[in-house]
Amino acid sequence: MKSPFGSSEMGYSNRNFFARALKWFRSGNFHAKFFLTVLGLGAILWAIFGIYTVFLPMHDQQEMTVEAMIDKALQDILEKGATPESKAKLIRLQIRDRKTDDAHVLLLQVNDTTNSTPFIADAWGWYYLAIMDNENALAAFNKAIELDPELLQAHIGKGYVFLGENKTSDAKLIFLKVMEMNSTYGPAYAAYGDYLYEVKDLEKAKSMYLRSLELNTNRERTYLKLGRIYYLSGDLDKAAAYANRSLSINKNYGKAYGLLGEISMRNQDILEAEKMFGRLVELEPYDKSAKEWLILAQHSLNSNTG
Repeated sequence: MKSPFGSSEMGYSNRNFFARALKWFRSGNFHAKFFLTVLGLGAILWAIFGIYTVFLPMHDQQEMTVEAMIDKALQDILEKGATPESKAKLIRLQIRDRKTDDAHVLLLQVNDTTNSTPFIADAWGWYYLAIMDNENALAAFNKAIELDPELLQAHIGKGYVFLGENKTSDAKLIFLKVMEMNSTYGPAYAAYGDYLYEVKDLEKAKSMYLRSLELNTNRERTYLKLGRIYYLSGDLDKAAAYANRSLSINKNYGKAYGLLGEISMRNQDILEAEKMFGRLVELEPYDKSAKEWLILAQHSLNSNTG
C-alpha cells in the first residue's frame, strides 16, 4: 500500500507532514485512523519513558542524608511531641550516624530500663548491636518482639545478631520470615542480601540489594555492600564509586572509609589507605578488624619509607 504521506524525499516540511497526516485521518479511512492512533499512543509512551529515565535518576541523586534525617526527627519531636516511637527513631538514626554515646544518653533519659515499650526495647537492641554486645542485643530484640510480634525491625535486628555469630541458617530463616510478613519491607531484602553475601552467593546478594534500593531503605549500607561485591570482582572503580555514594548519604559511615582504604592498598596508595583506615578506627572503635587494617597500612608505610 502506497504511503499516504507522499514521497520519502527530504523536501517536505514538518507543516506539510502534519497537514497530510490530518487530511488522511479525516478521510475516514480505517487504516489511517488505526495507524495514527497507534502512532499517537507510541508517542505518549515514549514521553512517559523519557520522564522515567530522566527525572527519576535525578530524584535518586537527591537522597536525604542521615544528618538531615536526624534534624527532621528532632523537628518532629519539637512540633508533635515526644513519644516512645519518635524517640526510638531518633536513637536509631544516631546509631546509624555512629553517635552511639549520644544514643546511649538518650536511651537513659527515656528512663525505660525495663524496656516496657517495643520501640524502646528495639532501640536498646540496635544500640547493643552497634557496640557488639550480642548477648544484650538479643535479649532486647526478644523483648521487643514479645511486646509487639509485628515489629519487623526487631526481627531484622535479631537476625543480625545471629549473622554476627555466624549462625547463618538462623539468620536466613528470620530474614525470609520478615519478607513473608511484608513483601515491601526494604530492610528485609537488604538483610537477606547480607546473608547471601556472607555465604558467598554474590549475584543473588546483588539482586537483593538492588531490590532494597528500589524500596528506598538504609541506602548507605546497601551502596557499601554493592561496592564490596564490585571490589571482590576486581572492579575497583565501581567499588570506589559506590563507597563514595555511601558517604554522600552518611559521612560518618566508617565501613565505607574501610572499603576506600582497601582499594587504596590495592592501588599501592598506602598514604591514602592509612588516612582512610584512621577514619575507620575513629568511627568504628568497637571493630577489631579496623585497627588491624590501620596497623597493616602503617607497617607498609614504614617499610616503604624505611
